[in-house]
Amino acid sequence: MASNDEQRSATTILTTAAQSIAARLIANETTAKFTKAEISTTNLFNQSVTELQVLTSLDNVQQTADINTVTVINNNTVNVNVAIDQTKAPNNYQMNSVGLFAVDGDGKEVLYSVTVLKDPVYIHQDAMGSALGIDLETVVGQASNVEISVNPAGAVTNEILKAALADYVKADDSTVVHTADMRKPASDVAGIEEVNTKQDKIGYTPADDSKVAHLSGANNFDTVPTVKNNPLLLASSLPSDLARTGQDANFTAGLKSGGVNVATTADINAVDAKGLARNLIANSGYMVNLDGWQGVQGGILALSTHSFYHNGTGNVIKLINPKTSEAFAFSDWFKVKPNTQYTFQFILFGTANTTSTDVFLIGKGTNVTNIITGYVQSPIKPELITKTFTTGNFEDAYIRVDNNGSKDGNNCYIAFTEVQLEEGTVVHPWTPSYSDVVHRVADNGDGSIRVNGNSYTPADDSKVAHLSGANNFDTVPTVNNNPLLLASSLPSDLARTGQDANFTGKLQQNGQNVALVNNTIARNPDTGRATDTTDFPYKGLTVDGYPIIPLVLVPDRATAITKTAQYPNYAFMYGKELS
Repeated sequence: MASNDEQRSATTILTTAAQSIAARLIANETTAKFTKAEISTTNLFNQSVTELQVLTSLDNVQQTADINTVTVINNNTVNVNVAIDQTKAPNNYQMNSVGLFAVDGDGKEVLYSVTVLKDPVYIHQDAMGSALGIDLETVVGQASNVEISVNPAGAVTNEILKAALADYVKADDSTVVHTADMRKPASDVAGIEEVNTKQDKIGYTPADDSKVAHLSGANNFDTVPTVKNNPLLLASSLPSDLARTGQDANFTAGLKSGGVNVATTADINAVDAKGLARNLIANSGYMVNLDGWQGVQGGILALSTHSFYHNGTGNVIKLINPKTSEAFAFSDWFKVKPNTQYTFQFILFGTANTTSTDVFLIGKGTNVTNIITGYVQSPIKPELITKTFTTGNFEDAYIRVDNNGSKDGNNCYIAFTEVQLEEGTVVHPWTPSYSDVVHRVADNGDGSIRVNGNSYTPADDSKVAHLSGANNFDTVPTVNNNPLLLASSLPSDLARTGQDANFTGKLQQNGQNVALVNNTIARNPDTGRATDTTDFPYKGLTVDGYPIIPLVLVPDRATAITKTAQYPNYAFMYGKELS
């Protein structure tokens, strides 16, 4: 389809023949009656509008569906409900397109519209009488000239119900086996002699009946039995203050969920006493799912983040509308006081092509209270919208939020969150509803629970480690994927830095053997190393018995004579060749 329709799941296109009939209906020149729908497996979603308009029939038609009802939506639009009888399906198939046929006042039947699906719908054979209903919103030009019909075949009569139930035969109570009858007669029970004879033929020692456990009667074990080496619990070892989920429980200490204290009724009443809001709408802000909200009339609800709200970190509810007519979302039912002032508020923004937003309080029956009508939401920022109003004469109600349609036929949406309805005329900051505060833990029905919107699978207490008491693991635990050491795996000859240690093997430092006390050589203080600065006495350093004397260079002969007289143990040299 065209790019504007990329997000639509289904689109209906009027054929050229239908446009001609619609024009004649507007001019009151003819009438029309919808006659049938043909279901096809051909995928036409990527065909252009022009290609669809010129179609006069569909290929690969699997079955013909009846027109169940035709109802008027407005002066130029009707809703055609098509019933696909699955008992007449030739086989299991995928529905990709639907052709709607109509006959004009001259009796000529034409292909009126083609509905193409982005994703196929699976139709399966069902001999039990199942039927799939499809609503086709169809433009006719002048609804008063369209024959409005209700097909009685779409309803279940008493005769059909009786015929269906006739296949289920009521059992004769006298011919069925009851639990009480499930014992063998005495004639089928073996005698002790027969048992002993057969017992002699088996290859194991029979147990003493007085020393084994029995399925019935009392069994008193000497020690606590185990299951796969796991000991069972004694009833006397269970704490007396365990809570039962099916009974009232009074927690005298703290009660928490996810580390956060759970609010009591007294806490909630204390909040009310402080003048804070008592929000009546459940799951109305900081949502993690769409529980308590539904979209109808073609509206698509989605939970999404947006940069307008908490910099894209908080969820908002998007009510997406692919049509130019209204679509709406509604909350769960709640209790209100009749003829009483209430204040409504929510945060709202939307796309620029959204016409406007309405908000209603819908009471049981035909009670409707307009809260906000025709409000044009901002496309560039979120706004806090508030309104005080008076309820009607009803006690049960729900909130309905309307997206009044697209201005240009493209997808549009409004986004809202922090929805609050409270008694009184004062606007308080948003707070969660009583049910959101109290009922934070829910059973998902699949073995897991939901806490604050996150699902967890509770652990079996007998199979987890505890901070106190013994913990026997099947495998060695790890810390950041590094295994811990078993005490039995440590060598028995480890040295302790605070205690004497006797190393029977080598003791080294940086690969060099460490010297032992009894292996060291005492150093003569009169001896020195070549790298030490040492002053040797005259004739204290010799070579082959000859003393080594210092040799000093001087500038001339006179200096050499003078220095020799002063330092007779030195040799002084001079000369040009030495300078």
